[in-house]
Amino acid sequence: MVGHLKSGFKYFVIASSLPATVWPILGLIISNTRKGGDLDFMYISLTVPLLFGSFNLISSFVKFERNARNMLFTGLLLGLVMASFGSYSNIPERVYGLTGNMSYLVLVGGPIFYGLVWRFVVHPLERAIIK
Repeated sequence: MVGHLKSGFKYFVIASSLPATVWPILGLIISNTRKGGDLDFMYISLTVPLLFGSFNLISSFVKFERNARNMLFTGLLLGLVMASFGSYSNIPERVYGLTGNMSYLVLVGGPIFYGLVWRFVVHPLERAIIK
């Protein structure tokens, strides 16, 4: 159990480091535009890496082979969760200017985006770091 917690911590760090480095830069860019200027990026820059890391940690306890296809599906699931919370928080309108029925595009685009990130970024990082 202790050995799995050590490797689980590695999974957490790998996944949380991605948004921890990218999100503050992206938040700075978005906050300097008229869209998303009212968002509290300090709160989001703390929450998103914790969500990424926690999701990857939890997925490391699930008994499935961590191959590219399964990591794609893991990212799709995370994207669906994040897009659902984002839609509930009115993020599509505040950041991307999507209103009405267009705001639901995030429920399609979010899972696809996160699936691709998990497949092409997180999975190769895991393979390189955790052997």
